[in-house]
Amino acid sequence: MNEIKEAYEAIQANQNLNDSLKENFEELITIFHSVFEKIDLNNFNERIKGLKIKRGSRYLINTDTEYNPRENILYINEEKLKESDATHSLMMNVLQMVTSKENFYGLNDNLKLSSVDIGITEMIANNLVGNEEEIKNQDELIMANLYGEVVGINNMMSAYFQNDSSMFIKPLMTESYDMKKTQDLLDMAEYNYKTRDDLKTSNIDKMQSIYISLYINKDRFDYIKNNVITNPAILNDRVQELNETKLAINNYSFEEKNKIVA
Repeated sequence: MNEIKEAYEAIQANQNLNDSLKENFEELITIFHSVFEKIDLNNFNERIKGLKIKRGSRYLINTDTEYNPRENILYINEEKLKESDATHSLMMNVLQMVTSKENFYGLNDNLKLSSVDIGITEMIANNLVGNEEEIKNQDELIMANLYGEVVGINNMMSAYFQNDSSMFIKPLMTESYDMKKTQDLLDMAEYNYKTRDDLKTSNIDKMQSIYISLYINKDRFDYIKNNVITNPAILNDRVQELNETKLAINNYSFEEKNKIVA
């Protein structure tokens, strides 16, 4: 029996799912498997067979959907789900079930990487099904793309699907000009992720500035130039600092960089 057929049978076996959810999950796991055909679906199959659904208002559930791997419960706020891209949100939940291991999913074996994990999940979901609404984890998505330039997208995907945060951390630290500042960056990203909605403020400009100070070099300049999307002036300021230190980027003058990003 092929994997996708087993996934369909696991979905249909769950009496907690109504016909609409079953149809949605079948469509989403088909899309996932068509792109990531080498990723084992056993985790998903085991999770979906026993998945419990709990519905509630915005006062009980802060977001449109939320998957709890410990209890294998999908919380759904139908009021918020109507306002969001339901396909995108449910694809993120599918990815969380695919990467579930014991009481965590993705890179959450390291409790300080939940912001990285959600950023990678957003990245994959966007590529698989798009997103017709405002991205709720925009900061995390930006940083995941920037981390991927250092770690390597393939390595980052392997770390994510294999639940191995060390595969992500090791190259991130190895490539850094200052490992302590890299840890500070990860801590800031985590704090930003967990407090942004309540505080109504974002540290994304500061995080990108620190990232640039840690990882910018000639080979990465063009990528960073095109992906520091919230405030290009950050790059100009940081390049000027780097040009005044031993970390100067060879073959680029500050004036040339200013022209490029202006």
